[in-house]
Amino acid sequence: TKRVANSATLFSLGLPMIGFLFALFVQIVQGDPALIPAVRGTVWLRAGDKSVGTGWIVDNKNRWVITARHVVADREKIDVFFVDRSAGKTILNREHYLQNHAELRKRGRVMNGTVIHKQDTADLALIRLDELPSDAFAMKLSTTPTKVGDACYSIGHRHDSDLLWNRTEGHVRQCGKLADGYFWAGKRIGVDLPVLFVQSPIESGESGAAILNSRGEVIAVVSAVSNRTPALAFAIEVSQVRKLLDEIRMDERVTQVTQRIDNRFDVAALAHGTVWVRPRATDGRYAGAVIDRKRGLVLTTSTAVGSEDVIDVVVPKWDRDRLVAESASYSDLLGLQLSGQCVRGAVLSRDP
Repeated sequence: TKRVANSATLFSLGLPMIGFLFALFVQIVQGDPALIPAVRGTVWLRAGDKSVGTGWIVDNKNRWVITARHVVADREKIDVFFVDRSAGKTILNREHYLQNHAELRKRGRVMNGTVIHKQDTADLALIRLDELPSDAFAMKLSTTPTKVGDACYSIGHRHDSDLLWNRTEGHVRQCGKLADGYFWAGKRIGVDLPVLFVQSPIESGESGAAILNSRGEVIAVVSAVSNRTPALAFAIEVSQVRKLLDEIRMDERVTQVTQRIDNRFDVAALAHGTVWVRPRATDGRYAGAVIDRKRGLVLTTSTAVGSEDVIDVVVPKWDRDRLVAESASYSDLLGLQLSGQCVRGAVLSRDP
C-alpha cells in the first residue's frame, strides 16, 4: 500500500513537470527558428548582387545543395548563407548577413559553393559546398505520392521582406505534366515533366526552395509563380531531383573508377611500357607499346614498320627515377646495342 501511495505521489508530481518541460520545448522551438530542421536545411544563395534565391541541403556527405537553375544563372561560384545565431537568438534580418559577410565567413555561416550541374529543362541546379556547418540539416526526399489537397509549406527568402527564412504555407492544387511547360525569361521550362501547382503566397526570391509535406519531406522545388492566378506557384516534382542526383552519382562513380585507373597507370608506368620503334632504312621516330613482356611483343602501326621484316626497338633510359628524354642520349645506335637499350625486332604481322 505504501509503495502504491509513493507511486501516486510521484505520478502527481511528474505530470506537471512533464507538462512544463513540453511547454518549454514548444516555446523554444516556436521562438527560435534555428532549432527547426527545415530552417537549418535551407540556405540563402547569392550569385552576385542580381541573382539571389533559395536552396536546400540534399546530401550532407557530399555537401550538395539543390536550387533552381535560373537562380545560379551563368555563375559557377555561389555564396551560400546559413542561418546565424547570436546571444542565443536566431538572426533573420537581411542586413545582418549583408553587412557582416566577412565575419560570417570566418565563423562558417557563409560557405563557397560551386555549381557542378545545371538542368535547364527541369530548372534545377546542383551546388557543391567547400565545407558544411556541423548543424546543417539534409532534407529527406519524399517517397510517398503527393495528392491534390495535401498540405505543404516552404522556407524561403522573399524579396519583399527584410527578414529571411520565411515560412509560407499552402496546399497542393494539382499534380501532373505540362505538355508545353511554361516560360521563364524567354525559356520554356518543365516541358512534359511532372510538376505541382501549389496554392501558396510564394514570391520572388523563393525560387529553389523546397516544398515540404506535413512530415517535413521534400515533394517539389519552387520554380516559378503565376502572373495570372494569385498565390499560385509552379514547382518541379521531387522525382526530377532524384533523377538528377542519380545521374550525378553515376558520373562520380565513373570518375572515381577513372581516377583509380589513372593512379594505377601513371606516367612513369606508361613510359616503362613505351618503346621507340626505329626502322632500319630511315631515322624515323615511332612509338610502340609493350603488350607482352614475357614474349617480348610490341604493338605499333604498320606505318612504323613499313615493308621491313626486321626493325630496331629502343627502350627508354632511366637516371634513377628520371626518364632520360634528351634525343642526344639515343644518338649512338651501336652504344645502345652494346648496352642492351636497342634490340632487334621481327615483324610478325601487319595490317595496313
